[in-house]
Amino acid sequence: MYSTKKGLVFNPDKSFALIADSLLPSENVLGFFHATANVLVSDDRIAGFKIGMKAALFSIPLHQIISISPNSSEGTKFEVLTLDNGEEYKLPMIGKNDKSIFLEILNDAINRKQSRQDQKLVTPSSKSEEYSQIDSNVSWDKIPKHLQKNIEVNISENEWPHFIIANPSSTMAGAIVGLSDRCLIIKSGALGGLMAGSLGGARVASFYYSEITGVEFNSGMVTGVVEILTSSYEGSKNKDYWRGTNKSRNSDSNDPWVLSNCLPMPKINYANAKKQFDQLRALISKNKSGGGIIQQVVSQSSAADEIAKLSDLLAKGLIDEDEFRTLKSKIIGG
Repeated sequence: MYSTKKGLVFNPDKSFALIADSLLPSENVLGFFHATANVLVSDDRIAGFKIGMKAALFSIPLHQIISISPNSSEGTKFEVLTLDNGEEYKLPMIGKNDKSIFLEILNDAINRKQSRQDQKLVTPSSKSEEYSQIDSNVSWDKIPKHLQKNIEVNISENEWPHFIIANPSSTMAGAIVGLSDRCLIIKSGALGGLMAGSLGGARVASFYYSEITGVEFNSGMVTGVVEILTSSYEGSKNKDYWRGTNKSRNSDSNDPWVLSNCLPMPKINYANAKKQFDQLRALISKNKSGGGIIQQVVSQSSAADEIAKLSDLLAKGLIDEDEFRTLKSKIIGG
């Protein structure tokens, strides 16, 4: 593995150790670069990690990348990836001493990945048919293609999902994927990637069952949030869509789309995924040292909280008086 050389502000061993839990099992890392965010290139993806943090800022499957080009508006400081859905993603700035080797490693990885994808196309067995057999609250063919790709690329060849809990929105999709020893939270899509602070890519986080202390579902009238709790992610308060509206995507510590341990989910989707959530709780209990008990807490936001949110929307001009009165009467009337 090539890495940016050790310097006064970068220690490759310590930085790489911080993100070890976010690596895929058996992931073959080709390069690890120090930039405005630490950038990892493997056989399957390119991912970025905020310096000193474990969770990935973005994770882009290599087979989605069509081309790499300099950002013409900023010289050659930033490289822009063009994805197969037409979106563009600006990568963090790579140091001048690493740029040529970074581009060489990334281009070679993309070419090898595309070759493997071409070989799969002539393979008699259909991966789509295999995935359609996985226990899921949504049939595999109803899951958006971008989410399917992010599920596949973040699972190693020697793993297989026990279940999938998916939100099938075409632009704001997400999923919880249950594996033998861990679960993944994946958020992707044209709008979902933007909401998660990973425009053009996906936000992917891995949680080992042995470290999970609880699973919460916090809901309002229609929407809700599933939250995986660990010692690093404590359920101290309900995650709110509106509280951080005056902040940028990655600086809002309360936004469930940005938080790696949260997956926004409508109440109806949560209800329809009861079987899969039961499997999640069973896997957590099985993998917990000492057989700890995992509790699931479903908390309903109070009518006062909902009305306060509507008042905030009215004050900001996002709804009018008639809409406010109509929604308020629905909340009061249940």
